[in-house]
Amino acid sequence: MKKKLLAILLAVVMSIVMMSSLAACSLFGGSEQDGDEQHKHTYSGAWSFDSTHHWHTATCEHDYEVADYAEHSIVDGTCSVCNAVIEGTDGLEYTLSNDRTYYIVSGIGTATATDIIIPSVYNDQPVREIGDWAFNDCTSLTSVKIPSSIISIDWSAFWGCINIIEIENGVSYVDKWAIDCDESVTSVSLREDTVAIAENAFLRCALLTNIVIPDNVIIIGESAFSDCSSIINATIGDNVKSIGRAAFNDCSSLTSIAIPDSVTSIDEYAFQGCTSLTSVTIPGSVSIISDFMFRDCTSLEKVCISNGVSSICGGVFDNCTALIDIVISDSVTSIEVNAFSGTENIIEVENGVSYVDKWVIGCDDSVTSVTLRENTVGIADSAFKGCTMLTKIYIPDNVKSIGNMAFCDCSALTSIVIPDSVTSIGGSTFNSCYSLTNVTIPDSVVSIGSTAFKGCFSLTSISIPNSVTNIGNDVFDDCSSLSYNEDSNAYYLGNVDNPYLILMAIKDTTITTFTFNSKTKIIYDEAFRACSSLVNIVIPNSIIDIGQGAFRECVSLVSIKIPNSVTDIETWAFNGCNSLTNISVDAGNKVYHSAGNCIIETASKTLIAGCNNSVIPDDGSVTGIQTWAFGSCTLIKNITIPDSITSIGWRAFDNCTSLMSVNIPDSVTGIAIYTFSDCTSLKSVVIGNGVTSIGSGAFENCSSLTSIVIPRSVTSIGNRAFIGCTALDTVYYTGSIDQWYEIDGLNSTTYGNSNLTSANRIYNYNG
Repeated sequence: MKKKLLAILLAVVMSIVMMSSLAACSLFGGSEQDGDEQHKHTYSGAWSFDSTHHWHTATCEHDYEVADYAEHSIVDGTCSVCNAVIEGTDGLEYTLSNDRTYYIVSGIGTATATDIIIPSVYNDQPVREIGDWAFNDCTSLTSVKIPSSIISIDWSAFWGCINIIEIENGVSYVDKWAIDCDESVTSVSLREDTVAIAENAFLRCALLTNIVIPDNVIIIGESAFSDCSSIINATIGDNVKSIGRAAFNDCSSLTSIAIPDSVTSIDEYAFQGCTSLTSVTIPGSVSIISDFMFRDCTSLEKVCISNGVSSICGGVFDNCTALIDIVISDSVTSIEVNAFSGTENIIEVENGVSYVDKWVIGCDDSVTSVTLRENTVGIADSAFKGCTMLTKIYIPDNVKSIGNMAFCDCSALTSIVIPDSVTSIGGSTFNSCYSLTNVTIPDSVVSIGSTAFKGCFSLTSISIPNSVTNIGNDVFDDCSSLSYNEDSNAYYLGNVDNPYLILMAIKDTTITTFTFNSKTKIIYDEAFRACSSLVNIVIPNSIIDIGQGAFRECVSLVSIKIPNSVTDIETWAFNGCNSLTNISVDAGNKVYHSAGNCIIETASKTLIAGCNNSVIPDDGSVTGIQTWAFGSCTLIKNITIPDSITSIGWRAFDNCTSLMSVNIPDSVTGIAIYTFSDCTSLKSVVIGNGVTSIGSGAFENCSSLTSIVIPRSVTSIGNRAFIGCTALDTVYYTGSIDQWYEIDGLNSTTYGNSNLTSANRIYNYNG
């Protein structure tokens, strides 16, 4: 009886459950039964999202229901599915790269989140790197999202982060990056979702014999497989774009490598010491074969350099003693010095000249006269350097390129005719050719490299054709016999009828006004230097280049206006112009603009020159201050550096002798060398919380400096940073006494910072 009763009760319960399940809404787009009608959820067409996921929210009364719930697919800071802009985690530390073009995530900073999102952009600059030890021992982290902008994860960036590291078949992953490898593994097939291989990921995995890199991978990091001495086969996926420095260095068992057309860059030493490698093809997608890429590949016999490669750098095939066959495409325009050192089997010597394929790479320094082979297409860097007996050379019309220093120190060479097939003359090409009296430059040449004719003191005339659009620094230094075209108070280089005139130097430094030849295109380095009486000058619309220090020490110059035509203003062009109060750029200039009596390079947002009346714009149009930008503005008393500024170049405010105080905003990450040196009236300095380093001589000889606020973010202080700061009385430090003594560079004996260490110090200062 009890069993029968239990059975009846169970049947009733099951009926209720089934009816309830029919009436309930099922998750992600289910329906409910309501009499004879079926309810279907409706969802918003717009995405909802948080920092990690996106979804569609129900628009019916069941607004707790969601559909299409998934993780973001972040590309350049934006989800490619829902278009949400994903900002990075607050508090992370960043360091600006040496070339100031991108940021490096350098540490966890003050971030407390356990799920870290690294942004693709910081302070309007791309984030491209996760630095050495950046997240070292951050054991509380549970996840890290790495954007596609990251091209490098450096040494031990995630060391000790055990909660975010996934291990599969002996390989450690963070997000979609392979970061490490168990040294005992012998063969690896990376996960299909892998997008990159970090720096040193497989370093010294000596038992590894085979590696398959899937098609999703786009980056192979620096030293990724270095010293993997047992690797025989490496399959590189068809989407890899870059192969890092020394990526396969000393993979001594590697017999072949297929580099796909997707690869656009291969860094130096990439395959150095691959002593079993026998042949290689460089695809045309790689424009530069980097330094020492195949050095010491002693079994390498055959090389094909495809069309599209433009440059073969120094030492690329150094000591490739077995090389017997090489094909160099016609797209190559530059071969650097010692690219083929030690490759005797492919070097042909004819009449004292050494050739590789159709390129001249060297010369017997005893030859006196040379006629190059008619099929010669290029003369490599330093090919004839130091051939002191060479008096005459014939260069055929097939030659397109003459390398850097190609004829440097050919002291007996008297004349040279450059064929009209040549488009460029390299740096120092004819440097110190003391006997050179005559040079013919054809209309085909568009550029002449720095110091190309420096020290040619027998050179009496030279004609620069209209085709030349770029001339480097110091091209004609020490050409003391060159017959300049004289125009009243100036020396011009070039024929009178030639529109490419260069204003070399001012004959009379006491002039008060100056009128240009209307055909002048270049104001040479230091052309007006020390014209101390010059007050008025109008730069014509023909000028395209203003050289280094062009108006340096023109102490009476009051105003300057840059015309539309100028596309290049080099460093310290107006340094020492103590009276300069008005500085502007024509509105139509496409490279520069002016604001607040400052010249700003528009694209890079860099302030390149200021004056005594300058006000740095705070509207975000300026993010960097160039070297010497305000150097020797001796009348400037106060300057406000806005929060938009992230970098200040070295000597930017050097010798601003009237400057009395300065506040460096939190946005700046470092104070460069000699930034405020010789600011003898500077009394107080407040350094923002973003600064991590103070460069050598940064405040040298700031003899009036009495107080300075240094944040605890500072980890290093350079040599002589505060030498000559004899009035320094008080240092306000926002960190603890223990943190103070952890700063590198406080040893007064070694680093010359005794004025800093002997001052009164107030710790844990909070302003």
